[in-house]
Amino acid sequence: MRGSTIFKTTIADPQGNFAFTELVEGDYVVAIESPGYHTYHHHASLRYPSHEEENFSARLVPVGLGLNRGRAEEKIRQKVMKFFERGLRASQEGKHEQAAKHYAKAVSTAPNFVQAWNNLGGEYRMLKRWEPAEQALRRALALDPETAQARVNLGMVLLGQGKKAEAARSLEEAVKKDPGLASPHFFLGMIAYQKRDMELAQREFQRTLELDPEAMPEARVYLASILAWQGNLAQATRQLEVLLKNHPTHPQAANAEQLLRRIRNSQAEAKLS
Repeated sequence: MRGSTIFKTTIADPQGNFAFTELVEGDYVVAIESPGYHTYHHHASLRYPSHEEENFSARLVPVGLGLNRGRAEEKIRQKVMKFFERGLRASQEGKHEQAAKHYAKAVSTAPNFVQAWNNLGGEYRMLKRWEPAEQALRRALALDPETAQARVNLGMVLLGQGKKAEAARSLEEAVKKDPGLASPHFFLGMIAYQKRDMELAQREFQRTLELDPEAMPEARVYLASILAWQGNLAQATRQLEVLLKNHPTHPQAANAEQLLRRIRNSQAEAKLS
């Protein structure tokens, strides 16, 4: 909503996930309603191109718990969500140390807040604090074994520690929990790529792009390198051109340009010979 104007409505899936896309720049209020629960409001400010995405988690408070208890629960909820939202903002700004502190406050106030544990593990991962990252993510999984994202993050943490076999198991479990999630396929592809299992790596990178071509665009660079190694230069070129067109400032763009030059030089040399 903007003010009293409702721009879009949607219904969450069975796991409670929902999303709005193609919103114009500006300030919004997301109102989450469910029978038997208090309405939850989240304020979001979209600013292009610096802040094009807003992610948040909400825990709804049941109505009818008694006036005093309801007020106490609402105060706790507001306090926890304030820490959580501060963590989100700090993370989006690249301030991972601050984000971790805010998420740590959230879980100390609400020890069963799964998403806050997951995000805390993600921030520790960014800071390469592997042990506390793993502890936070295992806590999230103990609270909710069905959460696929925590398994992905745990896989990334294990991968960061060089524990490739454990990482692969965590990522494979994430795929089982959420077959439509692209990121675990990308990291499974990376593990296979590092092991020189190019056939498996190719399948995983292709699956990543099939599920969500924008989620992990760097998959195109690794897929292109495999295709080029196989001698399929036309398809490799196509993958690199798509990445450079759609994500010209991506961290992998320089590698894509370098590989593309090598392919074109190889094609030119082949024509001369």
